[in-house]
Amino acid sequence: MAEIKEGILGGVHGKVGTVVGVMWRGRYYIRSIPRRSNKPATDKQVLCRSKFGIVSTFASKFKNFVNRHCPPALLNGKMASGKEQLISMLSKEGVVVIDGIPCIDISAVILSIGVLPPAVIKKINVLKTGRVKVSWDNSITNLMTKGTDTLTLVAYHEDYGETIEIESISKREDKFVHFDLPKEWTNGNVHFWSVWKSANGVLLSTSAYHGIVPLGETLIEEIETDEKAAPTDVVDKKTGTDTPSTLSDNNNSQNHINDTTKEKKSALKIPSASSKQDKVDVIYEPRSVLETLLPTDNKNNEEEVLDE
Repeated sequence: MAEIKEGILGGVHGKVGTVVGVMWRGRYYIRSIPRRSNKPATDKQVLCRSKFGIVSTFASKFKNFVNRHCPPALLNGKMASGKEQLISMLSKEGVVVIDGIPCIDISAVILSIGVLPPAVIKKINVLKTGRVKVSWDNSITNLMTKGTDTLTLVAYHEDYGETIEIESISKREDKFVHFDLPKEWTNGNVHFWSVWKSANGVLLSTSAYHGIVPLGETLIEEIETDEKAAPTDVVDKKTGTDTPSTLSDNNNSQNHINDTTKEKKSALKIPSASSKQDKVDVIYEPRSVLETLLPTDNKNNEEEVLDE
């Protein structure tokens, strides 16, 4: 492949005889026309091509966002855009092969790179009204963080293959926010990333992935405030009966905490006030990697309060 310097005829595009002219990263190149091979591809070649195809397709869905939120970086001796960095990262560390089929490890996707400390996302809940509630803890601060920092969310619907950007929906000091997803997103799994930006847009945080939120399944009662409230009834899994739980009944509450802590591994189950006794709603509680920075006592207290 040869580079063409600017001349009186300018750059070359398309096929000219046995060569093809292309423009790549602002420069013009010519290369020979590739010849079709009759030799069958090996299994390794087929897998490599499949990986590149799925990575390129997935990265294209976030092209505009990552190009704006990932500064150009030197990659293999060339300056790479945000999309090119994402493709390179996923090709190396973001693809897992399941039953011979390459799949994207979405938890490895980074959509922004920055130095602003994010707030810890505590919950992403789907309310009965159809709106989504996000709450966070803004206790991790330094000289760069401000109460006016804004939250931006990116949502990806894995069934529809669609992404949406929800820009600057709330301030850091608000601690929670409600917002709407597209009307056609009535069911299926949605993945969320959060990015924090300074009020002037100069500083931003590295994106944090918050897992899957199923739509149409995990509906909870809408809470007017962001304060944690103790449930009025809890279901004893061993007996299947309702046990009253109040702030004054400390013994029953402590026993319930001990039982549920052992049995609840992946989700917190709390009966809805308007649901029947045999129906229990599941609240998805995504975890940010920054929660590991919180003091151990605070995390234990938080888990006990959530289990109440």
